[in-house]
Amino acid sequence: MNSQYKEKAVIRIVDDDEGFGDAIRFMLKTDGWLVSYYSETGTFLKKDDLDVPGCIILDYQMPLVNGLEFQDILAHRGYRQPIIF
Repeated sequence: MNSQYKEKAVIRIVDDDEGFGDAIRFMLKTDGWLVSYYSETGTFLKKDDLDVPGCIILDYQMPLVNGLEFQDILAHRGYRQPIIF
């Protein structure tokens, strides 16, 4: 992967399982990626800058809003970056 892209893109993890979030965040950071972790969708919407390029690793089964519902919310807000479930 182009190192310039790694320096600018952010991989966002949205998952209520903190153990999983910590593990994948560590693995991606070790490979040189910028990583943001959110344990809930509301925090993601409040704190993340959707204009920064990257992608989301999104948990399907979360409390309150599941992954597909959250994908729909993001689409209505104009988010067009890749989402990995």
